[in-house]
Amino acid sequence: VVLALLWPGDVPFINDEPQLILNALIANGSGHLAPMGLQGTFGFAYGPFPTWVYQVMLGLTHDLVVVSVLHILVMMLVTAAALWWLARTTGLWPGFVALPLLSPYFWFYARVIWDNTFLLPLGALALAGYAAFLASRSTLGLRVALAAMLCMPLVHLMSASLLVPLGLHMLVLVVAGRSSTARGRGLWTLASTVAVLAALLAWMAWPYWLYLAGPHPPSPPHENVADGWLFPLYGGRLLGARELDYFFGPEPLAGGPFAFTAAISLVAYGMSWFGMAIGVMTVGRAAATRQWTVPAHLAAIALGALAVQSLVHGMTARFEHPHYQSGTWIATVFLAWLAVDWLVRRGRAWQVVGLAASGGLALANL
Repeated sequence: VVLALLWPGDVPFINDEPQLILNALIANGSGHLAPMGLQGTFGFAYGPFPTWVYQVMLGLTHDLVVVSVLHILVMMLVTAAALWWLARTTGLWPGFVALPLLSPYFWFYARVIWDNTFLLPLGALALAGYAAFLASRSTLGLRVALAAMLCMPLVHLMSASLLVPLGLHMLVLVVAGRSSTARGRGLWTLASTVAVLAALLAWMAWPYWLYLAGPHPPSPPHENVADGWLFPLYGGRLLGARELDYFFGPEPLAGGPFAFTAAISLVAYGMSWFGMAIGVMTVGRAAATRQWTVPAHLAAIALGALAVQSLVHGMTARFEHPHYQSGTWIATVFLAWLAVDWLVRRGRAWQVVGLAASGGLALANL
């Protein structure tokens, strides 16, 4: 948090950021919640949830440096708490929690007064809350997960990549709950909570839901290229410092320290790819033995999220920007975490590899 608070006013304020602040000020002045979010690149409006957050912040202060500090605190503290909660409920190695929080990508997204970035803490809360429910049938955990899941489409519809497998997993438990599983029965008992949360958000965002149901401009033509289908394989970059010239240009990144960090960051790709393999093995073992641990359930959800993401970006051929990974950020983080956890729990040699890879990458990011 201290790192992210250095020069808190030194953040972009170009196009989307002033428009979000202006929209929040107009909505506050009229005394109602903003009906829509920003207009997207392809003429599609995003959800109003981020503007609502800025409405609250601007209700406290109009000093934009203070607003940026509040944004940093919300992003850092909520995401850190969600990751720690996930470590507690899954039993995964807790030392990994620091790594995604030290990524330059997360540092930048925590600071920028934007909309898409809210998918990071919301996705983390959704997975952590659901993990708590799977581990101990925690009604609090499930309520947190459901609330986060209902808010995510009101940030950006790219959240569907995570929401589809999460929702399908819950549906399977609900169907099973009619017969035997305690987790499924737990979901049935919270049906009223789901209804209340859904009704509340339907009322709060009614103009946006009407907009989604209406006609929209046709999608621009695109070429079907392999990179769109392979896009989930690039998610590991958000754990390191590769391709930061996207934000800062090449000149500020010149020199030995940045080149060294970029080189070390190749480890992040290896972590995410190895984590995918560990995830497949974990799910396969659970299916074969019918002994589903919490990490096995979450691995199935995370792999499902990347599969849906591959379909979405393969069919739309949109894969240019790193923030297109925000909706599945927590899935990539969890799978990389599985890989490191697998290493640190093996023999001494493997443990050294796991600690060196995660610790070295965290220090390079720092």
